[in-house]
Order: sequence, then structure tokens, then C-alpha cells
Amino acid sequence: MATEEQTQQDSTLTIGGDSSPSITRGGQRLNISARSVETLSFWVAIASGSPVGDIKFSIYAVDDDELLLSKVLFDASSLTGSLVKYTVTFNNAVVINEEVRIAVVKDTDLSDGTLINIAFQNSDVKASEQRSHLSDGSWIDNASADLTYSYTFTQQDVGPNMTSLNITAISSTTATGHGLIVSQGLSTVTECGIVWKEVTVPATSPKTSDNKATSGTCTVGVPFTASITGLTPTKRYVAASYGINTEGTTYGDDMNFIADDPGSLLKKFDLSVVQERLHWVGASGTEYWVNGTPV
Repeated sequence: MATEEQTQQDSTLTIGGDSSPSITRGGQRLNISARSVETLSFWVAIASGSPVGDIKFSIYAVDDDELLLSKVLFDASSLTGSLVKYTVTFNNAVVINEEVRIAVVKDTDLSDGTLINIAFQNSDVKASEQRSHLSDGSWIDNASADLTYSYTFTQQDVGPNMTSLNITAISSTTATGHGLIVSQGLSTVTECGIVWKEVTVPATSPKTSDNKATSGTCTVGVPFTASITGLTPTKRYVAASYGINTEGTTYGDDMNFIADDPGSLLKKFDLSVVQERLHWVGASGTEYWVNGTPV
């Protein structure tokens, strides 16, 4: 578990108050790249009065303000007049790979004269980050200041998110594999295609070290194809899509089929066109087909 933090502090940002401008969230805008965030810490104190109501430490996506993680610290009445580092441990691990705002959140507006402070450094400590606060419903960023914070995380590898699509044009020696890059992951997909191997007992998934065919197009959201060759008639094979970026190689779901003329697609609860026939595999694994009649 690693730590990302900015611990310098020489000023405080005040949260609360009914009259405009009312600041209800104070935090930091930053990028979190493929990290599973476990804990989040801020330095918080009572500014004035006797504040009550839950204080939350939360993480929001910058692009749409979606709440990604949140945990109640405690009731504001437990704060003191001195800045203290408080930490929450999130219940569920979520891998974050985007620009976010980490923030101290007051559940309800504090009445005028009843306020809390959070610590920040009134200078640009981290060039790629900036202090941020929600004022009367709108986020305001300050690139010349950085909030005081700390969070712990586990770095994650984020390869492409791949989907395997139906195998088509199955014959005695060849077939056509189809796949889709759902998302590229942490970096651009540099190679994609189809991998395959003969089915073994116990069953194992195909890898690029078995047989592979690359696709000429690797665009997110656009289906791609690759030719499967060198098959043996009546043999069972398993194929899958694959994608490669700088984080590694990832694979889609396994697709089973039998090489023959006509071939056979073995995937439960799915329809597929094999040569000129419509195939359906039931819950028991039995395969049915309907032969088309020219019209």
C-alpha cells in the first residue's frame, strides 16, 4: 500500500454558512491513475460556533460530478478548535482512473457563525493539482493553492477491457474470430486480435503464446475480425479476443467451437450464423440449427 499526499499547510478554507457564497465542499482536484484508494485523510477543525451534522470524506469524478467513494467521518460536534488529521477507511475498493476531486463534505449547510476549517497551503505545491471548492452549487478551482490531504492506495494494472464476439464462417480448417475493445485501459491499445487453441482437459483459456491472429484495426467501440487458420476437422477449439497496451495483455470470454463442414458453435443461450444455417445452443449444451430456404 502506497501513499499520495500534500502535507504543507499555512491557511484554512472555511466551509459552511447559509448566506451566499455558501461553501459546502472543500477539496483538491487531481488525477488518480489506476489506483484502488483505501483511505483518505484531511486536516479539519471547528472554525466557529458549535457545528453539528455528519462530515464525509468523498471522491467525485470531475467530468460529471459522479460520487465515486464516500465515508462518514463523524458528527461535526466531535471536532476541536485545532487542526487535526482525520482518516476514513473506505468499505469497498474502487479502482479510480480519471481526474477527480477529493473533498471534505458537510451534509447540511451550517448556520451563519457555525463553521469548520480545512487546512491548505496558499502556494502551488503540486503543479498538476489545485485546491477546489463547491460554492453555491458550482465548483471553483484555485491553481495557486493546494489542499492538505493524504490517501493510501494500491496501484492497479489496467489493460484493455475486451469482449469476444461470436465465431463465424466455421469450416473444417478455418474460421473468423470477432472481438470488441470496450475500453482501452490506462493506455492506447497497440495490438488486438484473436487467440485460439485446441480444447484440453482440464480446460484452459487460449493465450497469445498458443495461436494468434492480429487485426488491422484496434479502435475502441468498433468490432474487429481476425482469421483463424490451421484447424483440424472435427476437433474442438476455444478462441478469445485479446488486446495489448503498455499495462499488459487482457482477454475476452472464451468461445468454443468445432471445426467441420459445417462447423459448430458451442455457446449456451446464443444464436449464431454458421455458413448458411442459424444455430442455437440450449441450456443442456445441445446444439440446434435451422437451415435457410432461398426466397
